[in-house]
Amino acid sequence: MAGQVELAMLRPGCSPEILSHLSPGAAIGADSLIPGNRHAATAQAVGECRAAVLHGARLLGFLDLHFDLMLAMIAEMAGSLHGLIKEITELKLQSTTERLASYLAGLAAGHRGGTVEVRLPYEKRLLAERLGMEPATLSRAFAKLREIGVETGRGDRVAINDLAELRHLCEALDMPVDGDMS
Repeated sequence: MAGQVELAMLRPGCSPEILSHLSPGAAIGADSLIPGNRHAATAQAVGECRAAVLHGARLLGFLDLHFDLMLAMIAEMAGSLHGLIKEITELKLQSTTERLASYLAGLAAGHRGGTVEVRLPYEKRLLAERLGMEPATLSRAFAKLREIGVETGRGDRVAINDLAELRHLCEALDMPVDGDMS
């Protein structure tokens, strides 16, 4: 509902492996509704967070009575899975700078062009994890984008001096803009 949640895989004798970071509106744990299934991950709030928790057995009873809602949940999960597969494919095919350019163009999706300031939804450490890179690599990617007028500081704000040029870079590299990734 508000804040960020970090999903991690816990394995005995190993440090937790970060799987993803979820923003408001995301749903997790639907796989636990499958009979005999156990949670594959653990969730932890990153900073202040507000979440709703549903009791599995009660939700299953409700879904038994509301088949249309069950179909909507299945469609949502299928769409989410499709998005994750697309995201993984794009991560494997793009350089770190390309991933960052695509992500920033996606954040500015509602703007026409010109100078735009976007706000990063995650702190830079978490953004680096989301984009599949180390924080130092994210810094180098920002440095490369500085050549086309992308400026970042210590905070969560990024100034894009020429959004059309950033979008042109994405198009020239034949990259999808990250506006449809969740």
